[in-house]
Amino acid sequence: MIAAIPAADWALWIALAFAGLVCSALYSGTEMGIYVLNKMRLDLRAEAGSTPARVLRRMLRKFDALLAVLLIGTNLATYLTTFAISVLFVMGGVTAGSEWYTLAVATALLFVFGESVPKNIFQRSPERLVYRLVWFLKGSMALFRWCGLLGLVRLVGSAVTRT
Repeated sequence: MIAAIPAADWALWIALAFAGLVCSALYSGTEMGIYVLNKMRLDLRAEAGSTPARVLRRMLRKFDALLAVLLIGTNLATYLTTFAISVLFVMGGVTAGSEWYTLAVATALLFVFGESVPKNIFQRSPERLVYRLVWFLKGSMALFRWCGLLGLVRLVGSAVTRT
């Protein structure tokens, strides 16, 4: 028999799964938004004094670093979501086959709410959404640089793409 699990434990893992899903949506959507963002409008906004536009323009000058941040963030968020869902199944007593249930639930959630829907939304409104998330990107870049992930991914990426 499984011991009673405190509601706080359930709430924690549900919150972590939700946070991972939201972060996955933000990183994936922002990636799409940056691809379709009108660069001429970005320059005009930056020249007009918009701080988010200036920061974003600076980030775009090192596009490989920005892309690495987006990909690292997406992968970490996906992992967090998947891990949290797996823990929830195990906490619920589903030990045999929990990997398959996690695969089914996490794949559906991440594909729809972490990838497809956010990319569609950001593709339609990149001007409005990307500028609002500049500080999220800047914070992510600082965090990933601090822990060494950004440098590692850029190094591997440049080694792979070197011809």
